Amino acid sequence: MSDIMITSAPFHIDFIFDKIAAAYMFVGVFLMLVIAIYSRPYWHKEKGYKRFINNIFCIYIGYNLAAISGNVVTLAVGLLFTSIPAVLLILFYQNRYLLVKSIVGILLLNVGVLLLLRTSHLWEQRLFERILIGLSGMLVAIIANWFARIQSSANRQIMYASTAQMGLMFVEVAAGWHVMALFHLTGNSFLRTYQLLISPSTVAYRSRERSYNATQKGSAKGILPKKLLNSIFILTIK
Repeated sequence: MSDIMITSAPFHIDFIFDKIAAAYMFVGVFLMLVIAIYSRPYWHKEKGYKRFINNIFCIYIGYNLAAISGNVVTLAVGLLFTSIPAVLLILFYQNRYLLVKSIVGILLLNVGVLLLLRTSHLWEQRLFERILIGLSGMLVAIIANWFARIQSSANRQIMYASTAQMGLMFVEVAAGWHVMALFHLTGNSFLRTYQLLISPSTVAYRSRERSYNATQKGSAKGILPKKLLNSIFILTIK
C-alpha cells in the first residue's frame, strides 16, 4: 500500500483480492478474450487497429483495478481508467464494430454492481439506503425490460435486457445476497455475450422464417384442408 499526500490529506491506494475480485476478473478475462478473438480477423490490417486495441487494453486495466480495489479512492481511479477509454472508443468508432461496443457495454454495466458491492459497508447498516437502492434497482429492471420489448435492433434488445438484469442485481445487493449477485452477474455476462455473438444468425433465421410463413399463407397449402392435401399427395405418387 502506498500513500499519496495532497493538501495535507492522506489518500491510500489499496488492493484486495476476494470473491468479488475473483468473479469480476474472471468475467473480464472472458469478455476481453471474446473481443480479441472476434476483432483481430477484421481489424488487424486497418489503420486504427492499434488505437482500438489500446483503448480496449486501458478499459481492461481500469476494470481490473476497480475489481481489486481495497478502498473508495482506488475504486475511483479504476473507474476513471475504465470510463475515459470507453468514451474514446464510442467517439472513434460510432458507426462500426457494434458487437465489440455492446460487449464493452456489458462490462461497464457490471461496474455499477461492483460499485455497490465495494461500498456496501458504508450503507448496509442503514435501512433507508437499502430500501432506496432496492426500489431503484426494481424500477430500472421494469423500465429496461419494457424498453427491450420495443427495440427493433437485436443488439439493443440484448443491452436493455442486460440492464434489466443489472437492476435485479441491485435488489440482490440491497438485500445482502452478495454471492447470489455475483453468480447472477457472471451468468448474465456469459449469456448476453453469447446472444450478441449469435444475434446476426438469429436475425437472418427469423427473417427467412417470416418470409417462408408469409409464402405458405398465400399458397394453397395454407388454404386447403390437411386431409385434402394428403389425398392429393397420395394420388400424385401413384
